[in-house]
Order: sequence, then C-alpha cells, then structure tokens
Amino acid sequence: MKSYEINLPYYKKGDDLGYALQETDSIVNAFKLHAKMLGAAQEQLLAIADVVAKYPEDEIEVQADTHFISLDGPKAMIKELLDLGLISEYDYA
Repeated sequence: MKSYEINLPYYKKGDDLGYALQETDSIVNAFKLHAKMLGAAQEQLLAIADVVAKYPEDEIEVQADTHFISLDGPKAMIKELLDLGLISEYDYA
C-alpha cells in the first residue's frame, strides 16, 4: 500500500524552538530561525494548494493526524506533487 505524505519542516512548536535555541547563539536568533522554518512550511503548503486547486476536491482525500498528513487523489496530481518535491511516497507493503 502506498501513502503520499506532506512532510513539513515543522514538528512541534516547543520542540522546534528548543532546536533553534540549541542551534543559534541567542534567543533572538532562535526566534528568527523558528520563523524561517514556519515560512518554509507556508511556502510548501501554498505550492501544494496551487496544484490541488487544478483538480476536483471530491477526488482528493486528505488525512491529518498529530504528526502526519497524507494526501491522495488523481494520479496526475500526485505525479506533479512528487515531481515538484512537495510530497513524498512511502510504500508500506
């Protein structure tokens, strides 16, 4: 069984800020790094939305959980999202 997942560069707000605090030299820089991570997630989601908008919503399925977002739909849509690097394919055979 295949799954197509959206991997955002954002995990948990506290964990991500903690990572940023460890990776930078100041609290201010940690907040800036955290904001950069959120900006990358925003860009990815907007790009996904642009592709998904080309297809009928009743043909698209999205599953969302705490740490997991999967997407399925028309093969052409999935191929475009994969080709753009916006989603990843996992095979759970």
